[in-house]
Amino acid sequence: MHLASLRKPRVYVDGKIVGRHSPDLLKKAYVAYFVEGQRMKGFMKVKAEETDDVELEAILFAINELKFRFRRFTIICDHQSVVSEINRQTTRRVKNPLLDRIRKIREENPGIEIVEMERNLADKYLDELENEDKLDQD
Repeated sequence: MHLASLRKPRVYVDGKIVGRHSPDLLKKAYVAYFVEGQRMKGFMKVKAEETDDVELEAILFAINELKFRFRRFTIICDHQSVVSEINRQTTRRVKNPLLDRIRKIREENPGIEIVEMERNLADKYLDELENEDKLDQD
């Protein structure tokens, strides 16, 4: 068996709120994932108005798309505070249903790891989609 096939897939995730900085535009949120070294990637529109929530939605999207394809994989996210909160052993009093869902899925799927990263391929992918006008602009 080839060594590369033994390595856990690395999945880059990101979220973007289009129109976030413009008070005149309707804000739309999108999430994406990109599996390093494979042709697997995806994006979708989500309901989120805060950057933390759009990042959590991106993580959930990737998990839901990939948890039946891979027993083990690593999700890589550039939002340090979201990754820290997901990986925190004790929970804060503030309840977030997205965070709760991610924690529950990880309890049921211990092969899913979520880490912070430096370079984000999913962010690049969303930027390309936005530049090509493939993200809904209505």
